[in-house]
Amino acid sequence: MNKNKLGRPYVYSDALMLIILAVKEYFGLPYRQTEGFAKSLGMGGKYIIS
Repeated sequence: MNKNKLGRPYVYSDALMLIILAVKEYFGLPYRQTEGFAKSLGMGGKYIIS
């Protein structure tokens, strides 16, 4: 997502990271599946919270 991006990297809020972590722990997902889940929700660059 930050690859080949000029300027400051994208930053997500702590609350958003905690929600994704809670989903990961609740469903027992490995890292890559959690990453795919987050991207499917639109965290792949569309909705940036800084």
